[in-house]
Amino acid sequence: MSGQIIGEGVVLHLRLYLTAGFVLAWLAVLPTARAPLAAGVDPQLRQIYRQILRDPTNTELNLRYARLAESKGELRKALTAYERILLNDPGNREAQTGSRQILLLLKPGFTRWTAILGGDYASNARQRNRQFDRGSDLIGTGQLLVIDERRIGGGRWRSKGQIYADFHKRFRSFDYGYVGGDIGPLLAARGGWTVRPAFGAAYSWLDQQTFITELSFLLGIEAPKTGAFQRIDFRFSYDFIGNKFTSRRNGVIFEVAPQFLVRNLVKRGDGLTIRPSLLYNGATGGEPNPLLVRGDLFPNRYQQFAVRLTYFVPVMGGKVFVGLNLFSNVRLYVVKVPGQAERRRDTYLAPGAELVFPQLFHPKHDLIIQYRFENNVSNDGTENFKNHVAGFRSVWRF
Repeated sequence: MSGQIIGEGVVLHLRLYLTAGFVLAWLAVLPTARAPLAAGVDPQLRQIYRQILRDPTNTELNLRYARLAESKGELRKALTAYERILLNDPGNREAQTGSRQILLLLKPGFTRWTAILGGDYASNARQRNRQFDRGSDLIGTGQLLVIDERRIGGGRWRSKGQIYADFHKRFRSFDYGYVGGDIGPLLAARGGWTVRPAFGAAYSWLDQQTFITELSFLLGIEAPKTGAFQRIDFRFSYDFIGNKFTSRRNGVIFEVAPQFLVRNLVKRGDGLTIRPSLLYNGATGGEPNPLLVRGDLFPNRYQQFAVRLTYFVPVMGGKVFVGLNLFSNVRLYVVKVPGQAERRRDTYLAPGAELVFPQLFHPKHDLIIQYRFENNVSNDGTENFKNHVAGFRSVWRF
C-alpha cells in the first residue's frame, strides 16, 4: 500500500512539474509571440494613418496610404482609403481606377466549363457551284469551352480555352479539329473600362493532317455596363498553313470587332446583339490543292467587311427563346477573276433561326435547334453556292 502511495505521489509531482514548466515556457514565449503582431503593422502605413486621423478628408494623404498599402499587398486597407477619397472627391480618377482594380483582385476565382454536342445536315457540304459535284452530308460536332479567372501574383488573370472537332459521314476528308486558347491580365482603366491584353496559340487539323498553326496577340476593351456599347476586340495573328494542302502559304491576319447589345427592344427580356467587324487576311504563297478545297478554305489576300446580328426573345413565360440571326460579309480580293480584268468580289449572306429550350432535362442543360441558309454570290461564277444547314446542339454547363 505504501509503495502505491509513493508511486502516486511521484506521478502527481511529475505532473505538477510538467505543468509548471509549460506555464513558464508559455510566459517566456508570450512576449515574442506578441512581437510579430505588433511588427505586422507596417510603420510607414501607421505613420500616414496617424496623419489621416487628424485630417481624414485629405485626398493626397489617402492616396499615399492607398498606393503604399497596395504595393505591400494590403488590398483591403488600400480599398478603404480609396473609398474615403471617393466619399469626399467622387470624381477622383485615380481612386476610381484603384478601387475597381482592387475589387477585381478581391473577387473569388472561378472556372467554368461548357460542353456542346450536336449534329447537322448540310445539303451542299462542300459549298460548291452547280457545275461541280455537290453532295449532302451528316456532320457530328463536339466542343469543350473553358474560362478561368483568378488572382495570380499581384493581378487578376483570365484564361480561355477551346477544343472543337467535327466528323463527316460522307466527306471524311473534311473532318476538322481545333484546339487553342489565350491568357492575359484584367486591368481596370478610367471611367469603369476594363482592358485585357492577351497572348494566344492554336492548332487545327483537316483530314487528320496539320492544317493551321496560329500565334496571336489579342486586346479586349470592355465598356462600363451603362449603355449599348459592350466591348471592342482587336486580334493580330500569324498563320502557318500545313504543307500537306499547299506549299509556302502563310498569312498575317488583323481583325477589329466592336459589339453592341440593345435590351428590351420589342419585348421585355429580349436582346439584339450587333457585332460588325473588319478583317484583313494577308495569306500569300502557293495555290491550294483544288481537290481539297471546300469554298474558301485557302483564300488569297482579301479585306472583309462583316456584320453579325442576333436577336432573342422569350416566349411561353421564358420557357423557350426564339432567336433570329443574320451573318453577312463582303470580301474584296487582291486576285483577279480568271480571264477578266476585275478583282474578285464575294458577298456572303446567311440568315438563320434558333429555338432554345433552357434548363431542359437539367438546370445546367440547354437544347438548341437551329437552321441557316447560306448563299454566296461572286463575280467569279465558279464560286457561287447555296447551302441549307439544319441541326441541334446539346449544351451542358459545369
